[in-house]
Parts: sequence; structure tokens; C-alpha cells
Amino acid sequence: MRLKELLPDMGFSQMAGDRQNNNLVDTKNGKCPAGSILSYQLSFTESNFSAHVDISAIPHVISDTQQQNIDSYPRFPLVKEHPMNAPDLNDTEQSLLDFLFVDEDEISHIEQITKNQAECDEWKRQRKYRFTASSFDLIRRRERNHDTFAKNIIHPPALTNKYVEHGKKFEPVALMEYQTLMKLKKMPVTVIPSGFVVSKSHPVLGASPDGKIVDTGCSDCFGLAEVKCPWTKASVTPLDACSDPKFFMEKTGENICKLKTNHAYYAQVQGQMGITGAQWCDFIVYTKKGIYIQRVPFDVEFWEKLRDELTAYYFQHFIKYAAEDFNSRTTTEAGKQD
Repeated sequence: MRLKELLPDMGFSQMAGDRQNNNLVDTKNGKCPAGSILSYQLSFTESNFSAHVDISAIPHVISDTQQQNIDSYPRFPLVKEHPMNAPDLNDTEQSLLDFLFVDEDEISHIEQITKNQAECDEWKRQRKYRFTASSFDLIRRRERNHDTFAKNIIHPPALTNKYVEHGKKFEPVALMEYQTLMKLKKMPVTVIPSGFVVSKSHPVLGASPDGKIVDTGCSDCFGLAEVKCPWTKASVTPLDACSDPKFFMEKTGENICKLKTNHAYYAQVQGQMGITGAQWCDFIVYTKKGIYIQRVPFDVEFWEKLRDELTAYYFQHFIKYAAEDFNSRTTTEAGKQD
């Protein structure tokens, strides 16, 4: 690193035999003979770092589109859904629902100004009275103590622990490694930061993907990314972590694993796709020993059932508490302006 700072333009040279070496490895400067000095000094990762990609769920094709330089992302939603049917509401509840309804221009604006996510006050404000993807599985399984549960959603306790801090630290690293690995695999992607996305058809729902992904070699160019950096598995590869039956991934073959469909993370990524209209999400698992990328396809049947369960819970158990808080807050803010 010190040499790079002193002589950033310095080149490399090495002696090579006169026989062709067909055993080449990928490095930061392209392919180099295996075992050569450069294959070690410029290696993509440490020699014991495991990197695997499984995007087989979505067709990857070579077409004219692949030759285009697509560095932008269409605004959400990518796919239209039929609007929800709300039950009869009292005036206080209806005023909250009117506040939550947004058009496509507002959806785009909210997403753009909330890209700092948890560091952004507007991100917190937009989430306050909505169910968000990270909690979808927890909400749909809730059977009692609805008042306490509602208050915890509206006024969430500060969440700072070693698991959260570990995730914050390594998420940007994981996205960089993901982008580098996909390029080395000849399947380059563009990662675009994402903010909070409100569902147009069901505005009581929202999601914050870890990234918007452009893959011009895919039959559907626009997807999402969700990153998990499990603190408890930081010292093992994602594949080795699958030996723990409580882990959220499971092995399905040699060097292949997948996200368990009964895990909360599956509901999270399906919720993100349902809200945004994206047809796939690259689920990225990153540890200090490896990275695993699974392209998860949109499961429309799973989403429609989940969406209906969430909407039913919102109007049956949540809106009365949310409306009371919203009305109280609105009245207080109006009083301050007077």
C-alpha cells in the first residue's frame, strides 16, 4: 500500500516461460498465470475467501440490450397492481389514509430523498405509519398484544447492538465485492442506492431495498439487492454456515445454497419486489470468509397472500392506534404554527 502511494503509476514485470500457460486466474488487472507473483499480489480476494454466484432462477441472455450503457433506473413501481379496497373508516382513520396515499411523482420524490435511509429523518417519517418489509413476517404471525405491538411500530426503540453495527459496517463492502465478483463472472451489474419505496396500490406498505440493480445481460434488466452480513457467522463461509439448521440459508447441492422460503428474510425480499414491481432480487450473504449471491425470483402467489394478510392486519388491529397518534401529532404541529 505504501508503494502504491509513492509510485501510483509504477508498472509490473516478471519473467515467463516460453510455453503457453492455460491455467489462468482472475486478478484485479485481468487474467494472470496461476502461481505467478501477480496472481497473489493482485488477487481478487484472499486465497481462502469463498465466492459463489447462483443467478440461474432468472434467464441471463446476450442481446442488443447488453450493448447499451444503462446507468439509470426507471421510477417505481415497475409493475402496476390493482388498488386495495379499504373498509369503512372513521374520520380520524380516513385522514391518516389520505396522508399515506401518494402518486407516482411523490413515490419517486420520497425514494430519492431518503437514500441515506436510517440516517435520514424523512425516511423515519415516511415509515412511521406504514408496515415495512423488514417486519412483514413478524406482523403476519402476530396473534395477540396488538396495542403494544402497534406502539412499538409507531415508536420503535433505538436499535443499536453489535449485530446492527456489524451489518452497517460491512454492507457497503459486500456491495462492492458483489459488483466486482459479477464483473469477473462476465455478468457486470450496476448498483444504485435506494431510498424508501411506498406501494402505490397499497400505501400502508413500504420497503427499503439495499440497492437497485441494473443487469443488462438479464432478460429483465432491473432488479434489487438485499445484503445480509450475519455477525454470528462472520468467521465462516456462507456455505459452511448452512450446517447450522437455524441459519437462513440451506444447501441444495455442491457449492449451492438458497434462502429458506419459511424464513423472515424471504418475506422481506418478496415484499420488496411486490412493492417495487421488480422481478428479482440478488440476495447477498457476506462474511469475512466468503460471499454468496442468490438471485431470488418474484413469487407472485406468495406476495399476494402476504400482502392481503398485512393489509387485513393493518385495518383490523393497527390503524386505530396509528390514527390516534397521527391526529395527536397533527394537532400539536398545527398548534405550534399558530
